[in-house]
Amino acid sequence: MSSRSVRTIPFQLVNVFAESVFGGNPLAVVEDASALDEGELLAICRQFNLSETTFVYPSAVASDGAFVENTAPSPASRTDAFVENSAPSPASRTDAFRVRIFSPDGEMAFAGHPTLGTAAVIGGDRDVALELPVGRIPVTALGEDRRELRAQLASFRPAPADAQVTEMLGLSPDAILEDPRYGRPMWSNNGTEQLLVPLRSLDELRALRPSLELLARFGANTNGRVGVYVFAFEGEFAITSRYFWVNQGELREDPGTGSAAANVGAWLREAGHSGVWQITQGHATGRLNHVQLRISPEEREIFVAGRVVSVGRGALTLPASVGV
Repeated sequence: MSSRSVRTIPFQLVNVFAESVFGGNPLAVVEDASALDEGELLAICRQFNLSETTFVYPSAVASDGAFVENTAPSPASRTDAFVENSAPSPASRTDAFRVRIFSPDGEMAFAGHPTLGTAAVIGGDRDVALELPVGRIPVTALGEDRRELRAQLASFRPAPADAQVTEMLGLSPDAILEDPRYGRPMWSNNGTEQLLVPLRSLDELRALRPSLELLARFGANTNGRVGVYVFAFEGEFAITSRYFWVNQGELREDPGTGSAAANVGAWLREAGHSGVWQITQGHATGRLNHVQLRISPEEREIFVAGRVVSVGRGALTLPASVGV
């Protein structure tokens, strides 16, 4: 291919919720997707073959709410949403970026580790806001490669019967947590609807043997996607969790799930709790993830934080027109 017929699209690879270089949950971030066709997004996500890939676009809305022209920058420039139009000073404003999140089975309205990882790539040490289909998600740079997102408010609906849930997960009928300080299993939706299942003990959590057939029956949300987050407490402010989803007909276990941590935050808030929880996930996948969940005592807002480690960068080299 001649250079005139090639599109060069930069990307970065990062690990989110990582306390080691090869820990955490991997993510590919396509830094400027404005030259990509709609049909290429899912194909590129499947090429990376990670749980999620994000695509960054110029934003149409500045941090002060002023609407600006949504034009793509030159490939050599950053994808920054702002123009000089009575906007806040660079030191005080929060830059905004439009971002789309894809898993191998389609686009997602919200996901936690892609939000944090993308914010780290495009924001550096600055605070940013991501404009996602679910709405604007602010992300704060905490220092030491850590980022914290503020989640949307969640809605709830009843879970399947306990017997159906335990059968789906291959557990004994009495495995579900019975504690008046906490709630029962339920569906929670903060942009991604997931079934939350608290268990009595870590032994029950380790013993899970989920059924793909029953997950499709009882663990699929209103969009038809399977998402089941199972967790157990290790003391008052420590949680160990596992998350199961289905990718193109195959059962998968996610090593670190920020959206589900935020949904658990909503579940805890409903029971009257606030504070900071440390969540560990990924033991069974060989990629340990460390997620911090915070519920502010005053506003009762929900925040999810973790460390983002950069592990590589490169470029997609695509012909001027691609059939996918």
